[in-house]
Amino acid sequence: MSGITGNSDCEECLSSAHVANISTELHPHDDDDELLRYIWREYLHPKQYEWVLIVAYIIVFFVSLIGNSL
Repeated sequence: MSGITGNSDCEECLSSAHVANISTELHPHDDDDELLRYIWREYLHPKQYEWVLIVAYIIVFFVSLIGNSL
């Protein structure tokens, strides 16, 4: 990982002493970024088989909408 996340909320990250040590130590937010990527990949982003189900539900929705409107 790069060690620079662009999080401007962290006061520790803004200190010049911390910036000087970025190349030698891990950024404290690396674990948070890794956790967010894991959550997105495993729980929020649909898997391939789920995309098929999503498309099928959309098709059924529109067919039923048209059928009910007739």
